[in-house]
Amino acid sequence: MEILFLEDVVKNGISRNFIFKKIAELEKEFFPKYPYNIKDIKKFHKLSNGYTLIAFDKDNVIGYLIPLLFKSKDYLQILTIAVDKKHHRKGYGTKLIKKCEKITKNFGLNRIIILAEILYQILKTLKKLGYRPMQTEDINKFTKEGIFGSSDDIKKEIFQSKISALFPTAHVITKDIGKKNHYSFIPMIKNIK
Repeated sequence: MEILFLEDVVKNGISRNFIFKKIAELEKEFFPKYPYNIKDIKKFHKLSNGYTLIAFDKDNVIGYLIPLLFKSKDYLQILTIAVDKKHHRKGYGTKLIKKCEKITKNFGLNRIIILAEILYQILKTLKKLGYRPMQTEDINKFTKEGIFGSSDDIKKEIFQSKISALFPTAHVITKDIGKKNHYSFIPMIKNIK
């Protein structure tokens, strides 16, 4: 298993369309209520300046991470990340994130942000990698910059589950996606040194 840039996977003889199709399939599997479609994925890959990361094994896409790079900003945003369920708990998500952190360092950026689903395993992995829930001042800054929408519902939550052992409280952003569904995420941040 390797973590490669999408274009390096293409150099290995795998078509872009196959890769985009596999990412769209994983999106539907992991985010069934709000998956990105192939058109979205192509657009986000372009916005990533070609830095879309692929977990690649035996001619198969088993995971991906799409970062968004912003001109004149000091941070990178992980837009979406997923690993095929058959390959869970093998460290592939961690490897994708660590490779993204190297990209962040190479660009001289100071931070990575991610809207993390409120799922124990995801939050546990992010905490292990040094990510923390954003504080009010960070959220306000990213709202001014348009990363979070002014219509997003932002409130501090107290968790009652295994998540409370990771983060007893954190801000939760509830986004209106598609004008009919509301989804909640914890905005996370990591300073890159």
